[in-house]
Amino acid sequence: MACQKHLVLLTFLSAVSSAAQPQETPSTDAAPVATVEIAAPGTLARRQNDTTAKLVVNHDEVIRYGDTSVSDVLRRLPGVTVFGGIWLRGLGNGYAQILVNGDPVAPGFSIDALSPELIERIELLRSPTVEYAIQAIAGTINIVLRKAATRAQREVKLGAISDRAGTTPNVALQLADRLAGFSYNVTGVAKQEKIVEPGGMEQVTGTQADGSINLRRTSRFQYNIANQSLSLAPRLQWTPGNGSSLSAQSFVELSESMRGGGTIETTLLGAPSAYPSNAFVASNRVETARSDLA
Repeated sequence: MACQKHLVLLTFLSAVSSAAQPQETPSTDAAPVATVEIAAPGTLARRQNDTTAKLVVNHDEVIRYGDTSVSDVLRRLPGVTVFGGIWLRGLGNGYAQILVNGDPVAPGFSIDALSPELIERIELLRSPTVEYAIQAIAGTINIVLRKAATRAQREVKLGAISDRAGTTPNVALQLADRLAGFSYNVTGVAKQEKIVEPGGMEQVTGTQADGSINLRRTSRFQYNIANQSLSLAPRLQWTPGNGSSLSAQSFVELSESMRGGGTIETTLLGAPSAYPSNAFVASNRVETARSDLA
């Protein structure tokens, strides 16, 4: 009996001693968690850093869809409408300021005289700024021409557009190279465009005092446009060393537009008008030259 009491006492003391010893805790030295960084491409990073009122479209995006005019490129930008001019934020033509290399364009200048191949990037400011608040109530579109060449390039592009007005050709030339201390970039575009506006019909009806019809005429009209343009944008840069450089960039644009149309009147009842047949022709020629030396 005494042996059993001693055995129970030893078992109890052994359990108390085990409980009193500190328990081992699991190691907290786990493997470090890998850090994942997502870096946006240059275009996305630039747009992320820009303010919400500014949008920058680089050269690759400008020529991505093969557009032959700057108007077609602008139609793809959010908030821009091209309809008889350039509309921004729903405001009509005349409220948006157009710049080329940061300078206002001359009166009569057409952005469609520029080819997308000439453009380095398009900057769209969709709200007025302190600098352009009065001239650009709806916003500003700044077209930046291509800069110095980064690699040798010899490229010729031929294109044609066919519609109900006929087939109109266009050609674009790109020459660029970088030599020891000297680089050049010459871009030229020549194109022709024909537009036939959809003809329409107008009906004129006259009545007498008793309400009977005594006059009925119909008039058919049509409107045609033919545009021709030649653009040339050379850029030369000389770097003699010692941190100095000399660059010259020019832009020459010649454009001519011919507009014509006519109206043919048919008298179904009553007397014809004094001028049953009308026609008009108008022409416009614009010559633009500008040069920057830095």
